[in-house]
Amino acid sequence: MRATRAIPARMDWFEDHYVPGPAGKASVDASPLLADDPSGLPPAHVATAAADPPLDEGEEYAARLRAAGVPATVHRHPHLHGCFNMSASPSARLAVAHLAGVPHQALSR
Repeated sequence: MRATRAIPARMDWFEDHYVPGPAGKASVDASPLLADDPSGLPPAHVATAAADPPLDEGEEYAARLRAAGVPATVHRHPHLHGCFNMSASPSARLAVAHLAGVPHQALSR
């Protein structure tokens, strides 16, 4: 995992709570972007939040999937920061509605 778009010390705090220890942070389970070869993965949809520190990593991951031949879509939610669990926000409600429609759109093709 890499700290992007944020104060590194703050990102370290979050990373340490998400995945403690250097071995965990170097694991593909913690950061799928670390996978050597994503070509065998299933189709994916990557949702990012414009003000979220891992924005670049999420979009880079979607690009790597596509480069490996994995169907991948990416959508940047422009008015969100962090998680979508703040459903009181109109922007978060729109993001949740968008995400709920992704499987339907994929299966309708």
